[in-house]
Order: sequence, then structure tokens, then C-alpha cells
Amino acid sequence: MTMTKLLIANRGEIARRLTAYFQGRGIEVVLAFAECEAELSYLDDADYAVYLNGQTVNETYRNIERVVAASHD
Repeated sequence: MTMTKLLIANRGEIARRLTAYFQGRGIEVVLAFAECEAELSYLDDADYAVYLNGQTVNETYRNIERVVAASHD
């Protein structure tokens, strides 16, 4: 089975580097983001972006249910 799409639930420069790496291998990248990050430029690098519906790290990236739900969109 070949991976064709990947959800990255990270932010900033790390997300940008991971996006470049996986896109360079032909894999579509979906970046998860919180409300406070909606205007940040690294989101433009992704093929898709999905909103985690929250503002704090605990409401978004540390909320496993939200991250898993985002992976199914």
C-alpha cells in the first residue's frame, strides 16, 4: 500500500519542512491548524488545511479526538 495523503498536526517551520519533504515524494499534505494560526504563511504550502476548531494547544493539537476527526475530512 502506498501512502498518498498525510495529515501533519504540527506548526511553523517543522510543518513547512515536513510539507516540502512529503510533497517532494508525491504525497499530498494536509495541515491541521488552530484559529490563531489561520493567517500564517506555512499553511499556504500545503495541498489542504483543516481547522481543528479551537484556540489553545489543549483544545486543538492535544485533543486526540479533534486530530483524528480532522484526518477523516
